[in-house]
Amino acid sequence: MKKSFTVIVIIFLLALVTTSLALADDMPPPRYGCPDRFTLDMHHHHMGGSGDMDHRHVGVPMDNLDMNGDGWICMKPVGAGDYNHVHIDNYFPFPP
Repeated sequence: MKKSFTVIVIIFLLALVTTSLALADDMPPPRYGCPDRFTLDMHHHHMGGSGDMDHRHVGVPMDNLDMNGDGWICMKPVGAGDYNHVHIDNYFPFPP
């Protein structure tokens, strides 16, 4: 009985973790697009401690960037090796 209860608890926890991970990127569609040479990306992909990032953010601080609140930003690598990224908000209806 104790063994089957443990198995059920483990299965429940695994289901809970995988479901929350799947829903983490379930974002609403972006309100607007990005200008040429910028790519659309989710804002929360760029929020993290400096130890988690494999690139450096240049320009506006990330916590002040998503001005329209849709959860999306525009990103463009600059410089040698694409280490530096410029980020802007997707705030204007650029053509696709």
